[in-house]
Amino acid sequence: MLHDLDSEAALDPARVGAKAAWLGRARRAGLPVLPGLVVDAAASLEHMSLGAERLADRGSGGTRLAMTAAPLPFADELVSRAEHLGEVLVARSSTSLEASGEWSGAFTSYIDVAPAEVPRAVTGTWASAFSVAALERQSAAGIDAGSVAMAVLVQPAIEPQAGGTAHLEADGLVAVTGVKGSPAPLLQGWVRGHAGPELVDVIGFESIARVESVLRAAHEATGANHCEWALFDDEVWILQLGHVESGRPRPIDPSPIDHRLTRIARIVARYGGEAWERYLIGTGVGESTITVLLGPDPGPALDAIDQLDTSNAGDLRELVEQLDNEQEGRRQGVGRWEPFVASVVLGNGDRIQGTPASGGVGAGVVTRPAGSPLPVPPRRVLAAEQPVPGLAPLLWEAAAIVTETGSPAAHLFESARALRVPAVCGVTIPPGDWIVAVDGQDGVVATISLHEEDDV
Repeated sequence: MLHDLDSEAALDPARVGAKAAWLGRARRAGLPVLPGLVVDAAASLEHMSLGAERLADRGSGGTRLAMTAAPLPFADELVSRAEHLGEVLVARSSTSLEASGEWSGAFTSYIDVAPAEVPRAVTGTWASAFSVAALERQSAAGIDAGSVAMAVLVQPAIEPQAGGTAHLEADGLVAVTGVKGSPAPLLQGWVRGHAGPELVDVIGFESIARVESVLRAAHEATGANHCEWALFDDEVWILQLGHVESGRPRPIDPSPIDHRLTRIARIVARYGGEAWERYLIGTGVGESTITVLLGPDPGPALDAIDQLDTSNAGDLRELVEQLDNEQEGRRQGVGRWEPFVASVVLGNGDRIQGTPASGGVGAGVVTRPAGSPLPVPPRRVLAAEQPVPGLAPLLWEAAAIVTETGSPAAHLFESARALRVPAVCGVTIPPGDWIVAVDGQDGVVATISLHEEDDV
């Protein structure tokens, strides 16, 4: 049940999870990876089964207590082998789910753990699959709680001089982001971090060059394009490695200013594109007119729609209720009306420049999930103060996310890139009801008011 990170078993993600398997491959290639010990994913099955059984009756908190209290049959061997790694250790999850970036930061890590405490850290890591946030992510992804086996990676703890992330872009350039000390505040979305000339002032050009060199070597040896790194004793160490999506944008051209387009964008944002489309068809507008409206020259379609009586909002509300019943339980994708709304808002709205965090273009009514994540309607634009991991369950249905602070290096934005959710940080959306368009490639956020006196 226990594997050295240098062993053959540590190359198999089915046994040691994606996180440990990437590091095992990198260590075998001679890259700077700390030594480690991996608890096989199969060892978690009994605890995961216990958690699934207790969840309905005891809830998240009671389930996690039951799991951490359950004995670990190989605890003595685990302590003995952990002692060879040092006096202060770190225990982290490693699952098959974490091969995909949307699970970045989903499960708990234990830091500053003594060897004698490692068994409790292992069961605690397993129990983190039943935290409220992790359960919400699994529910959003359609995964049954306790159905995913979890390996645990144990490594020496270090006190970094600096740390952060590095990403190899498609054009061959390496983007490095970092902070002084531990990278945890950066990855958790608490701080903005430094990049470019700012980072040179923090850690020096030579250290940045070494981070770039290490990632390029890792890419050559393993195919990875992204890493978390730490500078310790003037050496660069790989803390985590993988391949993450860049989240390239959907091409979209901002529409020219036309108040009729803005009015339709408001109707679509309020009632949904499909309801508006059915409404138009019900009033005699043909599919060909709708196609023209969504095309590069919408003028003739706008002229036709001008002749309609669109004053009865009750008809649209009835269609919305019908669609809600039809779509219950289905994940809603972009649809053909969202790019229309995005182009109108980007062309006609108030534009704010921020920092790109995940490519693509999305648009919708703004929603501000304060505190713990709450259920929100699909295809909304999330607006938050910080890119904290607790927001991740909302990304599955979001049109985009905008945060006031944080850095593109935050785990939440890694999840956004994997899910193709556009994201921008460093932008504050003012109070009020807004339709928001987010261009995550260029870092532009645009807004128009949701309400207008002459709207339906």
